[in-house]
Amino acid sequence: MSMSVPMRTSSPYPMISVAEATREIQSRVSPLPPVERGFREALGHVLAEDVTAPDDLPPAERSAVDGYAVVGQPGPLRLRVLRELTAGQSADLVLDGETAVRIMTGGVLPPGADAVVMVEDTEEHDGVVTIKTSPNASDNVQAAGLDAKRGQVVLSAGKRIGPAEVGMLATVGRTRVKVYPKPRIAVLATGDEVVEPEQEPPVGYVRDSNRYAVIAAATEAGGEVIWSGHAADEPGLLKQAMRDAIAVADVLITSGGVSMGTRDLIKPTFEELGESTSGGSPSSRASR
Repeated sequence: MSMSVPMRTSSPYPMISVAEATREIQSRVSPLPPVERGFREALGHVLAEDVTAPDDLPPAERSAVDGYAVVGQPGPLRLRVLRELTAGQSADLVLDGETAVRIMTGGVLPPGADAVVMVEDTEEHDGVVTIKTSPNASDNVQAAGLDAKRGQVVLSAGKRIGPAEVGMLATVGRTRVKVYPKPRIAVLATGDEVVEPEQEPPVGYVRDSNRYAVIAAATEAGGEVIWSGHAADEPGLLKQAMRDAIAVADVLITSGGVSMGTRDLIKPTFEELGESTSGGSPSSRASR
């Protein structure tokens, strides 16, 4: 008749608070070495460098509305329309107090103009526009450098890159950028009583829900889950599963096996793996 292993009445691994556990983890981790990515592939990564504007944005005064570029002066006015400017066009003319240019939103103000009158406040017939208001300098004008000045930091290191950040990288012409790679995550569930979610669990068994919740949480937090598995509560199998996981991953997250029972083997196995080798080998990473 085999003898059973008695349960422990105290643990050699003292209980600590969540806050203390968080501090302990954070004290032992550091960012992975930065890598360079194309700005589209950088989505979801964290910036490893500041990104600055190479020039003023916008680089010149632009119209904020559809209307007429004019010289600010008391109205009402009747001005000769010289031509039309759309966004992206530049003018080879100079306005004076007697002339105007039809301009679209985003169009660069021609030399001499210092205001834009909204089209709703005008009437044009036979090449002459009537201005019903008194335009003042800077009316409906976007100043050069309104969005960013040359050399200004537009995205700071540590910023997670989302759709808006991808757009900003495109705006300033940073098609390649240094980011921190996503940590490679391994997730290991343990327990003799655990079966896969698609299985019908026998009496006393449970479906493996923790592993898939952790995988989802790690992915949502910005990690890349590259390995996941399940190990029964048997020392040899558990140790091999841990070795397999930490050989390929930066982080191993386990579920189960940390209480006081005779089959709660996670903590002693981690301790054994951490002490079995030194240096940067996979087994030594388990202790960190």
